[in-house]
Amino acid sequence: MAYGFRSIGYEFLPNAFTTDRELVNAIIANDLDASREAAWKAFIMQYKNLVYSIAVGGFRFRDHDADDVFQAVCFKLVSALHAWEGNGKLSTFVATVTKHACIDKYRRNARRQEESLDVDLLGVNHPLSEERSPEGIAELNERRELVRHVIGSELSERDAGMFRCWVNGSTYEEIAAMYDKTVNNVGVIVTRSKTRVAEAIRRRGA
Repeated sequence: MAYGFRSIGYEFLPNAFTTDRELVNAIIANDLDASREAAWKAFIMQYKNLVYSIAVGGFRFRDHDADDVFQAVCFKLVSALHAWEGNGKLSTFVATVTKHACIDKYRRNARRQEESLDVDLLGVNHPLSEERSPEGIAELNERRELVRHVIGSELSERDAGMFRCWVNGSTYEEIAAMYDKTVNNVGVIVTRSKTRVAEAIRRRGA
């Protein structure tokens, strides 16, 4: 059974669950009957805005990333709701699960950026084609590894993250939204980072 919001529709649901405890009990019931399905629909309609507000408003994810977070939260809650003891607000519990899902998504995105890093500094931004010799491919890979190392060692964690975003095609506006900076600040940091990385590579004689 899929519990993603898109899969269940927006149809009107009567307020059949008067407390959070009743709602959760219906969701975690072992039987897959209509009441459990109705409970999931009621739960998602009640908390979807909270999840998206954290993903979009808090973590500044784009729509497609926010959708991924929402789906992850739904699947996490299938098992996580069994651990909810009812001592605090259910909304607080959902917010915590959502924040963890957002952090996981952010880290996955960062890893993908690191893996796809291809910097046009001192001639490192060249595709690996079949026409290249094995020696040329090896040299290019070494240079790319050097650039990655320099970015990590010469820049602060924040500056390195912003610079990687720029290298991978993000606009200044997108980076500014992600890091809660002004566009001008992003421009200054990216320009400064580019200069520092290039100078560090030159010092290494590459």
